[in-house]
Amino acid sequence: MPIQSQIQNEDMEGINQFFRHCQMVTREARLIRDSLPNVDIPAARRSVTLLPAITTALDSLDDPWLDPKDIRSAQQEVLENLIPLEQFLGNRGRPPLDIDLEAAQELHDLGNSWDSVAQALGTARSVRMDHMKKAGRLSERPAFADITDDELDDVVAEIILEHPFIG
Repeated sequence: MPIQSQIQNEDMEGINQFFRHCQMVTREARLIRDSLPNVDIPAARRSVTLLPAITTALDSLDDPWLDPKDIRSAQQEVLENLIPLEQFLGNRGRPPLDIDLEAAQELHDLGNSWDSVAQALGTARSVRMDHMKKAGRLSERPAFADITDDELDDVVAEIILEHPFIG
């Protein structure tokens, strides 16, 4: 056997081995995807780690014997498994609360403390504060009256003059 054909056979064996490994990983990812949401989280994470690596490796393959359609088909199969797994792993934990910020602000404007507003909404005060910050809303109580300090001083002085013995 000439040396050139031996090198070519070794290269083909490496590519064949790579494709067998890709097929095994993709098959496992498909099984995990089909089992959602009842999956082993570490197995799903492992697939989410390996599948993009396969896509990158397929992009870098430069072999005249490989049909570009086959490579695109393999990449498509990888993505069909990767996207649902990424979505599943990205949505872990408790779903976000839908807090009516208008109602919260209205309750606070009526004179309720933020603690009592949070209790009325069935949340913790910190959760309500986080939602208010994300929405870009102030959590301060609006001014009780539209009067300046000087005007308030004049009103107080007038009351004191009219009622000198009030306390």
